[in-house]
Amino acid sequence: MNARLELVQNNVPYPARALLAADPPARIAPGVMCILDWPVRDCPRERLLKLGAQTLSDAELLAPFLNTGCPGMTSVDVARDLLVQFESIRGLLGATAAKLRGFDGIGPAKAALLLAVSELCQRSLAEKTRGCPRLCQNAWTRE
Repeated sequence: MNARLELVQNNVPYPARALLAADPPARIAPGVMCILDWPVRDCPRERLLKLGAQTLSDAELLAPFLNTGCPGMTSVDVARDLLVQFESIRGLLGATAAKLRGFDGIGPAKAALLLAVSELCQRSLAEKTRGCPRLCQNAWTRE
């Protein structure tokens, strides 16, 4: 596959004739590039499997759970907006189904999935700390 890169100045959209002349022809979407059209090295799921979870941003880690975006947004865009709206991963995972569903791109299925992920995180943390001694006396916390 031969590709030619051109510099685009001042955020001018790439000319449609160049996209149509590409081999294979590129799809033209209004303002957003589908993740399936991204280079494989940039796709969150593939990067996760090849390089590990620690190499992904919070939004990229959340995107595979969302699976799809909404019109004009990829799943990474939706994930990023969710994290901004709820201010953190903790805020997002602590949200109610009603608050999640009030967000564009989040319907009942994605809200249910995010609630399940939240519960799994809580159970994992509870398992991890189950055998640890509790710091319940002031003398212990001063040391």
